[in-house]
Amino acid sequence: MNIRAALKKAADTLFPCIPACVACGVEKGVTNYLCPDCRKEMDALRAGQSVIGRFHAFSACEYRGLAARLVQRYKYSDDKWLCAYMASAMAQACDMAGADVI
Repeated sequence: MNIRAALKKAADTLFPCIPACVACGVEKGVTNYLCPDCRKEMDALRAGQSVIGRFHAFSACEYRGLAARLVQRYKYSDDKWLCAYMASAMAQACDMAGADVI
């Protein structure tokens, strides 16, 4: 085992990665980045599709409440780690909408 691997193993042992909610920071019941309470709030913000001529437009959720706070936190602070949650939410929205993404 090289030194880098040994240090990583020691760090993982001393400082285990405990999943925390990306919105509120709670560490209990977190699945797919959100705690149950924040998941309920985000599910309430799920946006539908709108049809504009031949083109279909959709979003992962409405830009208000928790969703707006997370986007602003990503854009205006140094919390770039939020991109994993946001990418997951956008991919799920594309999948639910039946989008053909290239």
